[in-house]
Amino acid sequence: MALSRAERKPERVVFAPGARVEIRGEEWIVRKAEQTSTGDTAVHVTGVSELVRNKDSIFLTDLDKEMRVLEPEQTELVPDPSPGYRRTRLYLESLFRQSPPTDARLYRGHRGAMDF
Repeated sequence: MALSRAERKPERVVFAPGARVEIRGEEWIVRKAEQTSTGDTAVHVTGVSELVRNKDSIFLTDLDKEMRVLEPEQTELVPDPSPGYRRTRLYLESLFRQSPPTDARLYRGHRGAMDF
């Protein structure tokens, strides 16, 4: 016996870490996705678009039905008109400074709460 389209369960969307998603009209980066006790998914995200930039949030697929994974091949690239690509270089530098070191050396900041 075949199920009608209305009786079929919708396909489960896979939220891979690093994927960009659009939720509630804003763009987010997926940090992780966990299955909840109800069988749905809790999507942990960090904001990318201007209104939610650097804000962490958790969305539940059973409450937010309009989660859309943004496909990389549909990304529109725009040129950087700033002199010497200044805006792009500043953006990349800020990303590098936010990422933790991956080597075994010990690092200290110039404003650390410590005595030398």
